[in-house]
Amino acid sequence: MTKTEALEQTIQIIHQDMDWFIGIVSILIALFAFFQWKLSEKQIRKIKEETLREAKKNFIDELDKRVSSLEAKMKAHQEFHNKKEERIMNSFNNLVTGLVDKKGIDLIEQCNELIGSIEEFLSSDTLPDIEKVAGMMILKNSITNTSKVAPIPNTISKYLKNNKNVQKYMSYSDIIFKEMLDDQENNTEK
Repeated sequence: MTKTEALEQTIQIIHQDMDWFIGIVSILIALFAFFQWKLSEKQIRKIKEETLREAKKNFIDELDKRVSSLEAKMKAHQEFHNKKEERIMNSFNNLVTGLVDKKGIDLIEQCNELIGSIEEFLSSDTLPDIEKVAGMMILKNSITNTSKVAPIPNTISKYLKNNKNVQKYMSYSDIIFKEMLDDQENNTEK
C-alpha cells in the first residue's frame, strides 16, 4: 500500500468516524432541543394555569367582597324600610284608635294626620304594592275594631270611600287576604 492509498484510507476512516460523530451529536442536540421545548411548554402551561388561577381567585375574592358589601347594604336598607313601614302601620293603629278620645279641633287634627299618613304610605315609591295592600288591611282592621267602640268621623269615612288609591289597595287586600284565609281553612280541613 502506498502512501497515498494509506492517506486516502485514513481520510475515508476519518470521514466515516466524523459522519458518525456528527450524526450522534445531531441526535443529542435534537433530543436536548426536544426536551427543552417540552419543559418550556410545560413551564409555560404551568405559569399560565397559575396566573389564571390567581386571577380567578383575586377576581372571585373581589366579587365576594362586593357581594357581601351589597348584601349588608341591602339588609340595612330593608331593615330601615321595615322599621319605617312598622312605624307607619303602628301610626295607623294609634291614629285610628286615638280618634275615639278626640273632640273638636283635636279630632280634625287627628283626622288630617291620619289622612296624611295614609297618603304618605300609598305614595311611597320604595314600598312594593303588596306592602301597601298589607298596610291597607291593617288600616281597615283598625277602623273596623275602633268603629265597634265609637263611630268613625265622616271625614275619614268619606276619604276612605272616595279615594281611588285607598279603594284600590283595600279591594286588593280583601281579595288577597280572603284567598289566604280560604287556603288556611282548606289546609286545616285536610
